[in-house]
Amino acid sequence: MPTLKEMIREAVSSREGVWTYNEIKEYIKNKWPDQNTNPDSINDQIEASCVNLPTRTNYPENKTEVNTPREKYDFLFWIGRGKVELYNPSKHGKWGIASDGKKYRIYKDPKPLLEYDSPMEDYSIIYETDPTWLENVKNLKPDIVNFWSPRKTNLRRTSSNFFFKTVDQTIAGYATLKEVKTMTAGQAWDEFGERNGVNSEEEFLRKLDVNRNDIIKAFILENPIFFENPLKSADCGIPLDYVVIKYLDEWETKIIWNQVKEFDPVDESKPEDNSDVAGEVNRSTVVESRPYQYNLKRKLIEIYDGKCAICGLDIPQLLKASHIIPHSENKKTAKRLDNAILLCSLHDSLFDSGLITITHNNGTYRIEISSKLCESRSNAAKELCENLARAKFHEPIRNPPSDKSLWYHNNKKFIK
Repeated sequence: MPTLKEMIREAVSSREGVWTYNEIKEYIKNKWPDQNTNPDSINDQIEASCVNLPTRTNYPENKTEVNTPREKYDFLFWIGRGKVELYNPSKHGKWGIASDGKKYRIYKDPKPLLEYDSPMEDYSIIYETDPTWLENVKNLKPDIVNFWSPRKTNLRRTSSNFFFKTVDQTIAGYATLKEVKTMTAGQAWDEFGERNGVNSEEEFLRKLDVNRNDIIKAFILENPIFFENPLKSADCGIPLDYVVIKYLDEWETKIIWNQVKEFDPVDESKPEDNSDVAGEVNRSTVVESRPYQYNLKRKLIEIYDGKCAICGLDIPQLLKASHIIPHSENKKTAKRLDNAILLCSLHDSLFDSGLITITHNNGTYRIEISSKLCESRSNAAKELCENLARAKFHEPIRNPPSDKSLWYHNNKKFIK
């Protein structure tokens, strides 16, 4: 007699497409009428076998590291609202299980990079968003907007990461939560106007179901980004059925960031011809985006073999995406892999403050040390200079530092 998992697998393998939990139960009942199967046990085994359900790690067979799908245990993909289909890595992506420092968690490759040994709580908020607001703000493209909800929901904690959830359970975009203000609806309209995501004050009051003098909560958001392809909650392993507001920890947030191409740095083998790098730098303000910084670091870890390019330190929490031309000074180079180097916290600080630089001449990279650092009389500084003098720059496997960016750092940032 087959096990319950084997019965479930046979059911979903018998035809292509989506299966409901009830259809699987009916198949098992008809195929094995003499087998007294408990419906709740079937639900449990379906849940345990879905590679993208967070609750699967509650089951003993999944309390372990999983890098490669196991045929026996990892064969379902949860679609949402009681529906699954046969798991196909080429279609659904590679899913695994790893420890976050406290417990086992699911993830979609690549595994999230945490800032500390375990994920920070309440790292992000995902909030159900009015469809009209989404469409209007997307078309308006403002830097600052007021996000509102007709629901009287108080935030448990203010997080700077704010995701927009649609009515069809997708994640449509992202913004930075600047502040939460208490104000009257009239004040909100007077201050933000169409940046409230509606075309008139009348519509604004109607959607909130308030009068002009009624108090509301205004969620002030900066730099909203709307994804070209909204993310399905199933593709992030974050069930959002019947959810108005959900707090995400760092692990869940970074699974989302890993999937969003708008957060990726430009990854090209040939550097752009940024003619302004060698002359006056374009000082247009570039807003630092946490998800962008995260994905830049993730790609640098890949091309620098997970090690500081100067000392070889390989602890992810101590590694930084170090910009050669500061991201605040040139928006043309801000999102380029060849304008960043993977450095540990110490060497990132030295590089950023101009106490060291990297030169590239005749195919050879060298680490140059500022005389200001070498003039220090402390033993720690002397030891640091000696180590730097012996160090060699470790080149990445692709996207090496741009010569034009290095020229700028050598001549504009480095303290000789």
